[in-house]
Parts: sequence; C-alpha cells; structure tokens
Amino acid sequence: MAYIVCFYLNAHVVQAQTVFSGVALFYLPAGVKLIALMVARYWGALGLWAANFLHTATMWEGIDASNAIGMSIVWVGTTFAVVMAWARFVGLRPDLKNLTFQAFLWLNLLAALVHGMVFNAYMVMIGFRDSHEWLSSAKAMALGDFLGSGALMLMVVGLFKASRWLRR
Repeated sequence: MAYIVCFYLNAHVVQAQTVFSGVALFYLPAGVKLIALMVARYWGALGLWAANFLHTATMWEGIDASNAIGMSIVWVGTTFAVVMAWARFVGLRPDLKNLTFQAFLWLNLLAALVHGMVFNAYMVMIGFRDSHEWLSSAKAMALGDFLGSGALMLMVVGLFKASRWLRR
C-alpha cells in the first residue's frame, strides 16, 4: 500500500522529471521498496510483487499478463537479491539495529545500479525499450532510485530523530 501511495504521490508531484517511459530522476517508491525488503524480507518481497503487478497492469497499456508478471518479478527480485546478499555480507541483523547510514548508502547504491541494469535489460529483451536506450535508461533509473531511496531514508531518519527529541 505504501508503495502505491508513494508512486502516485511521486507521479503527480514530479511529473516533469520523467526521462524515459517508466524512468524518473527522483523515484521515491524505490525507497519504499528498499526499506520494505530490508525490514520484511520475504513477506516484503511478496507484497511488493503484488503491488507492482497491479501497478504494472495499469501503467503499461496493452501489456500481457506474462510480461506484467515478469516485469514485477525482475523489479522486486533484483533488489531483493541485492538486499539479501548485502545482509549476509555485512551481517545485517533482521531488526536492523546494526545498520549504519553509510552502510545504507552503499546498499542503496548497489541496489540501484543492479536494478537499473537488470530491469532495463529485461525491458529490452521483451521489446519495451530499444537496445540503444538500454545504457542511458539504466543509468537514469539507477540515479532516480538512488536519489529517491536516499531522500526517503533521510525522511525516516529525520522522523525518528524528531520523535526522540520530542520525547525528552
């Protein structure tokens, strides 16, 4: 639900910053995806897949079900694989108490790069992008995901800091 609300908020507030179809230079829902996968892991992936599948079916006119399913799997799966590998590599606890902001930035950067490259390669493979657009759209998507996730995480950290300050 948070993903869909964030997507429509992002789409209506910053419509002018769309570079390619489905690629924005500041994409807040990527932050929702990253946080949901870090916190809820497998259940987060399932919920994000369902939300993205419904969203994909409405966003891409004329898309068949197999492409919508595939796009949703690639969209969630690439970031999920990066989050799980990163959690294992750095020993990230399920409660995220040992997550530092610097570690989050590295995870965010890695997830954005991998997702941008793999998702856009899939889009080329199914014919939704021209092959000559792959690198530019992948870089733009990675930048948008990185900036959107970073901004959302800064908002979350800011809210936690403000709530601690107000409780004093």
